[in-house]
Amino acid sequence: MRVSIMIEKLISTNLEEGFFYFQLHNVFIRSKIKRVVGRKTLTKYLIIEFENGNIDIHSKTRVTEIKRPKNIMTDFDWCYEIRNEDDEFLGYIGNPLNS
Repeated sequence: MRVSIMIEKLISTNLEEGFFYFQLHNVFIRSKIKRVVGRKTLTKYLIIEFENGNIDIHSKTRVTEIKRPKNIMTDFDWCYEIRNEDDEFLGYIGNPLNS
């Protein structure tokens, strides 16, 4: 999916209801999304702020809608996998149904 279309889809999603997830080896982070910058301007650049950090979504970011992360055994209302331009895993953003 083209990045501009995916960013428009993210803008139409209530991201503040969700969480940022990151897992690598023995590290697991789950952090509440606090604010999305760029939402009202409809730019092709979003900053998703969560507790103690943020993640940038821009033209080279690969965002893929998924059913749920493979490592989290719960259902999600919506979930996206985020990778950088080098295809390195950056994390997930998602809203679990029973959060």
